[in-house]
Amino acid sequence: MSLLPSAWSPECWSLPYFNDRIRDVIYRKTHPWMPWLTPEANRLLDALIQPRHHVLEFGSGKSTLYFAERAAQVVSVEHQPTWADRVEAWLKSKNLSSKVSLIRCLPGQTAEIPFTRPKQQYDFILVDGVDRLNCANNSLPYLKPGGWLILDNINRHVPSESRAPGSIRSWTETAAGWKELMAQLASCETHWTSNGITDTLLLRLPPEKIL
Repeated sequence: MSLLPSAWSPECWSLPYFNDRIRDVIYRKTHPWMPWLTPEANRLLDALIQPRHHVLEFGSGKSTLYFAERAAQVVSVEHQPTWADRVEAWLKSKNLSSKVSLIRCLPGQTAEIPFTRPKQQYDFILVDGVDRLNCANNSLPYLKPGGWLILDNINRHVPSESRAPGSIRSWTETAAGWKELMAQLASCETHWTSNGITDTLLLRLPPEKIL
């Protein structure tokens, strides 16, 4: 979302949004190394992630460190060079570099790069970068039965009643393909979470199903 007030949507001027922002500032200050997801999504992750798990994420950041501290291995795809440098520095400072494969790529390559390697199935796949629809679609064959697909900022791509700014209300407002993706995921266990600023969707693939 733009930092210029002239570009803000009407929801940004509301009292509920102001209160949500205050709560978010407090949460980020008190949980400085948690993923930039909703607090509810982070609580679910805390309950689910285990040391044996393998994670793939599109869009590196504090989530990279979070997963590296808790999982067996992390593959992280990042298209912004300066941000990738910062994440690498964080990983080195916490002695976590050996647990992370940080893949640098161009924005147009993001959805394909991880899958040029030998096939690896993942317990968690986080989509929080560019080209999210293609990243999600390309990821599904690599998600283990019973694995979790995490889609951040989902309110900007899938219709909902979320009060978060930028939320869409109909399929005509989003890119073609999101409706088909959500239909494909209809049998998944679903946790739609929101903090009033943005929404994070966690979807668990049925244990017996491979997409």
